[in-house]
Amino acid sequence: MTQPMRPLVEETLPAVAAPQVVIISITDSTSADRQSIFVQGTLRNDGTAATRQVQVQVNALDVSGRVRTTTTALPVPQIIPPGGTATFLVRFPNDPAIRRFHVEAEIH
Repeated sequence: MTQPMRPLVEETLPAVAAPQVVIISITDSTSADRQSIFVQGTLRNDGTAATRQVQVQVNALDVSGRVRTTTTALPVPQIIPPGGTATFLVRFPNDPAIRRFHVEAEIH
């Protein structure tokens, strides 16, 4: 004996809430005594949930694109609501071999 087929029902599932951090600006400047380079930037959460722990890694690169040094920063604020922004600031020694910077934001 065969079982009667159940009717198919469509159901809309709620979207999964997740943060999505985007780097929207980066600038660098030299200190007044020319001993340090500061890299600062702004992050925006384009996701649908607040962030919990965000870490920014900044690599100082030479002319060939090799990493000369790396530092990390915790943006302020750490909890970034959807559509909200946070800023970060890191310091490097003013090494003449440093030509550019590569910045990545990670959500942990």
